[in-house]
Amino acid sequence: MPVPATGRVRRNVVADGTAAAGQLKGSKPSSTSANARSRFRVARHRALAIAALPVLLLTPRVVFADAGVPMIFLTWPAMAAALVPIIAIESIVLKYLLPSTWREATIVGSLANIVSTLVGIPLAWIVFLAFEFLVDISASYPHVNPGPILGTILFAAWLGPNENDLDWMVPLSTMVLLVGFLYVSVWLESSMAQRILQGHTEDRIRSAVWRANLASYALLEVIAAGFLVHAILQHARS
Repeated sequence: MPVPATGRVRRNVVADGTAAAGQLKGSKPSSTSANARSRFRVARHRALAIAALPVLLLTPRVVFADAGVPMIFLTWPAMAAALVPIIAIESIVLKYLLPSTWREATIVGSLANIVSTLVGIPLAWIVFLAFEFLVDISASYPHVNPGPILGTILFAAWLGPNENDLDWMVPLSTMVLLVGFLYVSVWLESSMAQRILQGHTEDRIRSAVWRANLASYALLEVIAAGFLVHAILQHARS
């Protein structure tokens, strides 16, 4: 007895649907495409955050769940809070290295550090951020994953969205950023010191400013290293 056309059509539809379901069940999205979508989502949130940066700087606390942690919001207030001891350390060093009066050393240390905090730290962070984007773009094509430690060092300006490891990532990235802050601070403070202090050669002023900043930034590095060691020990115990 011949099979009706409707029965053949129904069987074909069922067979095609079963095959399609089997193909969908067997197919899995590749890790490469998933990583690409994740990178695009993070880059999109970061772009929106950078566009809103002037407004976000006025807020006391900023949290980006998907974009990560822009370290400028942590390091800038911390450097401002440490401004008084930094001025004290650098003024003492300048007083005995140049030599100069206490008034001259305090004026140079105060004005130079205020300017470097307001201008130098954001400028250095922008340079780190530009480097980070270049590295991120270069590493995205061969799909290279630098790992958590190297990734924190390379992407110190803007940490990735990894809430479980931020306790050690933040101090490690701070130690990296402090190196850039040091160079920018020396550059700005040397030019200011040369305008204020008279009777000293340019090389002597630059050398004194270098040593003064090395003394203050060494203290900041030790503090950041202490937080890093504490976080590592806490991870080891847990």
